[in-house]
Amino acid sequence: MPGPKDIDGSVGVPTFYGAELRWQREQAGMTQQQLVDGSFYGYSHLSEIERG
Repeated sequence: MPGPKDIDGSVGVPTFYGAELRWQREQAGMTQQQLVDGSFYGYSHLSEIERG
């Protein structure tokens, strides 16, 4: 799986929010699956949010 691409948060609010969510998740040392397990969202939805 390729690494995450850099997202320009200045493009818009959803893009900024997604980039911030991904950054916070990575700082916490969590995978997307771990975050999904503690939420009401599915994996694909979380992925879409992080991509903005």
